[in-house]
Amino acid sequence: MIGFLKGRVVYKNPERILLEVNGIGFSIWITLNTYYALKEGEDVLVHTYQHVGDGEVSLYGFVNENEKSVFELLLKVPGIGPKLARNILSGITADELTNAVAKKDVARLLKVPGIGKKLAEKIVFTLKEYCHETVKGEEEEVWEKIRSSLTNLGFKAQEVGEVLEVLKERFEKIDLETGVKEALRILGGRVGR
Repeated sequence: MIGFLKGRVVYKNPERILLEVNGIGFSIWITLNTYYALKEGEDVLVHTYQHVGDGEVSLYGFVNENEKSVFELLLKVPGIGPKLARNILSGITADELTNAVAKKDVARLLKVPGIGKKLAEKIVFTLKEYCHETVKGEEEEVWEKIRSSLTNLGFKAQEVGEVLEVLKERFEKIDLETGVKEALRILGGRVGR
């Protein structure tokens, strides 16, 4: 099994990426969440799920381990294969899906393209013991907004992650404006190097 691949994104579209790893190009199915998180030409680590079936070997890639774990949980639901699981996670984030299952919120699942009433009920029934509501603290939301702001400004995910770790060491509590300003100050110091 291939657990992850680290390489450069050569090409991407909303369904697949081509990841070059040591001169070999891996074609990897992705979710929309992963698509928006990756940039062409960027060096990334992609968490992967390898599927063997129907006479082919396919790789499914995820920007983080949480999304991969929820993808694997969806495969436990009778009638859901890797393609449908990928499509579902393109219509809802992993955290939103686990919260909907934990709350038995069938109505939320029905908003996802490809999920009808029977499938939504089957997902809740099958996964309810695996999913617990994740309640994000106010601080965690601020950190996520800072990450999103910096990523939207064009900074690489890896450097944004490193800067956030530095900020978390310096500040016990931070607001969005201060966080972005401090992060830009740190990132600006790196540009000159």
